[in-house]
Amino acid sequence: MSGGARYLTATQTDGTTIGVYLARSWSFTGVVHATGTRPIAFVALNGITIGGTLEASAVGATAGAGGAVPGTTLGAGTGAGDSFVLSTGAGAAGAGYCAIGGSGGHYDLATAVATGTAYGTSTLVPLVGGSTGGIGNGAAGAGGGAIQLVAGSSITVTSTGVLAANGGGGAASGSVALGAIRSGAGGGSGGALLLESPTISIAGILAANGGGGGGNGSNAGQDGQNTANEALGTGSGLGAGGNGSADTLSTGSAGGNGSGAAGTGNDIAPGGGGGAAGRIRINSTTGGATIDTAAVISPAATTSCVSQGTL
Repeated sequence: MSGGARYLTATQTDGTTIGVYLARSWSFTGVVHATGTRPIAFVALNGITIGGTLEASAVGATAGAGGAVPGTTLGAGTGAGDSFVLSTGAGAAGAGYCAIGGSGGHYDLATAVATGTAYGTSTLVPLVGGSTGGIGNGAAGAGGGAIQLVAGSSITVTSTGVLAANGGGGAASGSVALGAIRSGAGGGSGGALLLESPTISIAGILAANGGGGGGNGSNAGQDGQNTANEALGTGSGLGAGGNGSADTLSTGSAGGNGSGAAGTGNDIAPGGGGGAAGRIRINSTTGGATIDTAAVISPAATTSCVSQGTL
């Protein structure tokens, strides 16, 4: 940062507010993890350089800046996955954003609950973060946050730079005791990344991936990754959680079905669904950023979750 910084809030077209940090320029060389209830914007009169990590990613049930936070019985956000249904043994679903979340698994004879739906716009106006997965026997994965970068001259993400807003992993089902009906929780969806400057150069990582669904036993889902690799819905065999989205896979993967008549004490709990991808938007003078062949953009630039436009 140079020239001192100023903080203010701005109201979006839908009436929600974002937190805005203003400076002459911004240079991120360490690790900055943004949290809070509002999406966040960094605005520079000159340039913005990311050589370290700037992220608003969820960590489990803790959301990044502007991401949805799960409740105690229901998920949150426009694309929240449906929660575990105790009466039928239908497992919790993953959250949607750019695409739908993964369906939760279920016990024998049960029917899966609805997945988290897609929402938002490719232009990211208004700027909105990701949603939570459905609640299982533990907390759902929170939504990835939302970050906007606005620079008067240029935005550069170097080969060591990371800009991320990933969804959180869903909690595990826990052990199944006699008379219990349990489920892994759904993964949160990736959030939003909006870059706006006359020239934009990307050689590092942009990531808005979904979190993995919670699996049976003690197998919690992984948080969304700062790579093009899917966050794992951990566990193996029956009742494994569904993987979160990444790379060319924009939807969350389905959780594994459980086994047995729910509540007998001999059953295997179903896994939660994985979270869907968030959205990435890049606006420049020409409508085309300079993207190095070694750069990682996940979801992939070939999907509808990533778009470019002009200022």
